[in-house]
Amino acid sequence: TPSWMKHLECVAQGIGNSVSGLFMALGGDAMIGQSTVNVLNGAKGRLSAITASLCVLLFVVAASPVIEIVPLSGLAGILFIVVIHCFQWHSLVLIARRKIPVYESCTIVLVTVFAVVYNLAIGVGVGVLWESVCRAWIGSASRIRALAVPGDDKVRR
Repeated sequence: TPSWMKHLECVAQGIGNSVSGLFMALGGDAMIGQSTVNVLNGAKGRLSAITASLCVLLFVVAASPVIEIVPLSGLAGILFIVVIHCFQWHSLVLIARRKIPVYESCTIVLVTVFAVVYNLAIGVGVGVLWESVCRAWIGSASRIRALAVPGDDKVRR
């Protein structure tokens, strides 16, 4: 695959998310779930993404009266199963055994809690801000500058 084509699926999903608003749908959640389900079921190529997106388009455009019959509790159950499969359960073991730095453990917990309590966008935003502050703090702590004063034999740190 040429290097200029590697981001095409992301661009297509972005366009799909924008257009999904015209159909009163929440595109971002469906696209993440769709991609995850595809990968979990062994999808390796773009044909699975194209097939899934065409099926979603068919459901939204042609079969919307049928979709409205499906109870929301059933759809919530499907989404819950996707969330269970998406969560990296091994990260809990890494946190318990202290195999990752404490600030990264805090990032995992912060993003998870904020995503559950508020929404995913706020959770990711808080996580990015937290990681930025932590990385800046760690980066500044590792830089020790020695200053030599002219006419003085001492080196100040």
